[in-house]
Amino acid sequence: MKNALQCLGLSRSAGNLFAAIGVPTMAGASMRRVAKDATVIWAKRARGLLRASLTMFVSASLLSTSHAAIPASERAALQALYTSTNGASWAVNTNWNAAAGTECTWFGVTCSAGDANVTRVDLSTNGLTGSLPVISALTALERFNVNDNLLTGSLPALASQTALEFFEARNNNLSGVIPALAGLANLRLINLSGNNLTGAIPALTGMPALQNLIVNNNALTGSIPTLTGSPFLSIVDVSQNSLSGSIPSLTGLTALVTFRVNSNQLTGSLPSLTGLTILQTFTAQGNQLSGPIPSLAGLTALQDFEVYNNQLTGSIPSLAGLTALSTLFAHNNQLTGTIPALAGLAQLDEFDVSMNQLTGSIPSLAGLNDLDFFRVANNLLTGVVPAAPPGLDAGDSTLCPNFLTPSGSAAWDSATGETPWSAQCTAAVTFTVTPSAGANGAINPPTPQTVVQGGSISFESIPNAGFALSTVGITGSCNLSTTAPNQHLVSNVQGNCTFSATFALAPASFTVTPSIISGSGTISPATPQTVASGGTISFTFTPNAGFMLGGLQGSCSGNLVGNVFTTDAVTADCTVGALFAAAPNAQAAAVPTLNAWSLLLLGSFAALLGVTRVRTLGNASRFPSRARRDSSL
Repeated sequence: MKNALQCLGLSRSAGNLFAAIGVPTMAGASMRRVAKDATVIWAKRARGLLRASLTMFVSASLLSTSHAAIPASERAALQALYTSTNGASWAVNTNWNAAAGTECTWFGVTCSAGDANVTRVDLSTNGLTGSLPVISALTALERFNVNDNLLTGSLPALASQTALEFFEARNNNLSGVIPALAGLANLRLINLSGNNLTGAIPALTGMPALQNLIVNNNALTGSIPTLTGSPFLSIVDVSQNSLSGSIPSLTGLTALVTFRVNSNQLTGSLPSLTGLTILQTFTAQGNQLSGPIPSLAGLTALQDFEVYNNQLTGSIPSLAGLTALSTLFAHNNQLTGTIPALAGLAQLDEFDVSMNQLTGSIPSLAGLNDLDFFRVANNLLTGVVPAAPPGLDAGDSTLCPNFLTPSGSAAWDSATGETPWSAQCTAAVTFTVTPSAGANGAINPPTPQTVVQGGSISFESIPNAGFALSTVGITGSCNLSTTAPNQHLVSNVQGNCTFSATFALAPASFTVTPSIISGSGTISPATPQTVASGGTISFTFTPNAGFMLGGLQGSCSGNLVGNVFTTDAVTADCTVGALFAAAPNAQAAAVPTLNAWSLLLLGSFAALLGVTRVRTLGNASRFPSRARRDSSL
């Protein structure tokens, strides 16, 4: 018993022991019996206290593990953000730079379950100044928002932020280039609008989750990257930059709602919009785009369509079925043909096709009760003006100059702000444009066309099988331009003229050249291929380990199924390039563990409990009934 008491750290004085547990003292045998009884009682109480303490300790240890402090590297990254953006002057900086373990309570900081890692930093509209530091240590970061501050300097590298889903830094004074984004497979939104960023928009390869690309109002140059590798794109806004090149294909981007590329230096033609059934906004004004306006059929959600201030040719496509259409701006182009029917467009609010070369009459405006203004001046329109809709704003509409028939209309006088509205309209003067096709081909339309003075007419040259267009020409007082392969515009007709086309044997074959533009992988076949005119060829793209096929780039059109690309009918030399991107890596989840000191103390308690049980059970021969009772504790 004495040894047991000493192991438990108790006083060797029995009197002290008994006093401690409330047992009266006595002498002799009675003393010894009472001491034995007291030992058993104390042992029971001690074991109960030890068990309760052990339970509380383990619970506290587990609790402290589930709410452990974030890694020191992440704390350092947050402190660097505070320092470099003048945190002391923020509008709100509650708890920032408090003791280790408090980081998840700092204003704008959100952590994962158990406070293991920083997952979100939101400091928008908070008076941040200075520059952004490196944030690569925030390896679990999912959202980063510093919108609407006064930040300067460059953007941090993002290539290692594989968990990143949202990155927003709009409306600051940031400069430099947009960092590499390829391979950020979880990124859904990047918004860098309203800064002073320069350089090119980086490749979007290996970004299948991307939904919003918003980089408008900067000073970006270069071309718009391929978009088809991000099939869930909903908003693309690269407007008001200095981008050049052509608009990339939108084929397959069926989630697209908003597409803005206006106010750049883009060339080439407008992309096909077929299949974009939920598209609401398309703006491409203020560029150097040519060719026709694509079909708008089936775009039942389309509200705003703006392509003005370009060099577009051809006719305005049918607007039938576009019941949501509110705004159509196509003014200041080189459009020909007639204004399409507007019946059924009950939501139409603004319509401007002025400063083109449109001919024919103005269609009925009945039912367009929401129309605020209607502008068709500076065309070659003829005929009688239809009745004015009732809601036109005073002085906002234009009808002349044209060749419209004068008539009395107080409603149009008010809408145009001119009395009479026809003051600038004159009688039409017409001329004849005659097509002339050589052997082995034809021209459409094939018959002479009557054109208003200053007007235009489009012709298509159609080679026979095995032949190709050789030359085109114009004689007389007209201008000629080629707006697309085999498409020609006779414009500014100031007299009778003749359009001619000749045809020659087509080349027997063309060359299709494959290449790897970025990343690691192989193409089969890998060398330039000779393809008969009108034939097709397939290429197989195989990513190397750790990579994936992010997209294709080149001048060959065709279809990609899996990793196999098959060209359309080849009618000219073309290229096809592979964009391989790093595949996203799975991240191992951290398993909470007890700290070393926790294990040490836990072992000490366990050992102490074990000694107590052994010492008590050691008296079983003298106190068998008590031993049995004790063993059940």
